[in-house]
Amino acid sequence: MKRIVTLFVLVLVAASCSGSESDSTTTSAPGATSTTPVGGDGGGTTSTSLDATTSTATDGETTTTTVAETTTTVGEATTTTTSGGGSAEAVFVISRVVFGDEGYVSISNVGGAAGNLDGWQLCQRPAYFTIGPVDVAVGETVHFATGSAPDLPGQVIESNGRFGRFGPEGGEIGLYVDSSFGSASSIRSYVEWGSPDHGRSSVAVAAGIWTEGGFVPSEGVPGLAATVDFPVKPADWATS
Repeated sequence: MKRIVTLFVLVLVAASCSGSESDSTTTSAPGATSTTPVGGDGGGTTSTSLDATTSTATDGETTTTTVAETTTTVGEATTTTTSGGGSAEAVFVISRVVFGDEGYVSISNVGGAAGNLDGWQLCQRPAYFTIGPVDVAVGETVHFATGSAPDLPGQVIESNGRFGRFGPEGGEIGLYVDSSFGSASSIRSYVEWGSPDHGRSSVAVAAGIWTEGGFVPSEGVPGLAATVDFPVKPADWATS
């Protein structure tokens, strides 16, 4: 009988020791680094390292989660990026300009969420066009025709010439979040070609999304295409 009791006590002691310390696990997601061009002279970039770490105790009492987050400013446009992936909102930029009677300007959503262009403006001073409720998915491009709508994939919207004609001899186009065309805080994307100092060039320069005196050479070419997600200087454009 004494031997049986001793064995029972040993079993209880062993069980108590095995549960006296909580095992914990730590999981670290590898960092993701994003590099984003910013305004000014067009040469600056913002690089962000994004890491997510989770520590969980097996007793269920301790859980620690760390998620890195950064805010990046492109000109006057500010977006928030998290380790969950991508920009936390839609980011609209001018990505293509085509000259001629069937010319058009393309607007792309390079952000991390879908958005709507309702109330945004396209401006080639002194002409402008108010955009209606147009939904744009992540990575989608919408085309705004200067005249008759060309045969293009995706959404094509006719402006009936409201923001003017695009010609290789020279011009500009600016994308605004509202109708404050002289405000650097309202312009979001800009490009000019053929010659510098068009009507809204100084606004784009003040916003940090264009370079003073800069333009894309355009003589004898059918149009322009952005070569980066956030074009902010002539070198970010190619003729096409």
